[in-house]
Amino acid sequence: MCRFLWKDGLMADQGDRVLLHVWLPATRRSYDVWVPSDMSVHEAAVLTGSILAGREPGRYVDRGDVAFMDSGTGRLLNPAASVSSAGLVDGSQVMLV
Repeated sequence: MCRFLWKDGLMADQGDRVLLHVWLPATRRSYDVWVPSDMSVHEAAVLTGSILAGREPGRYVDRGDVAFMDSGTGRLLNPAASVSSAGLVDGSQVMLV
């Protein structure tokens, strides 16, 4: 398991971010990724894809057309919703598809 932290001056407060447990089928690995709770699900997925492409060059190519899927239900998350309003909390398990 790998951990990544998206850093920005706006994330100084612990309450402003959520730790997602992200499964990436292309690598068959899971990653813990911090994302801002007020970021849209789409932006969080794109950011995560970019981070993981840098971490796994040759195994995962970021094409920018990614989405988060709820690992428990298999449903795509609403890309327009914020991370927090989509119900994502610390430890939520999502798949990057």
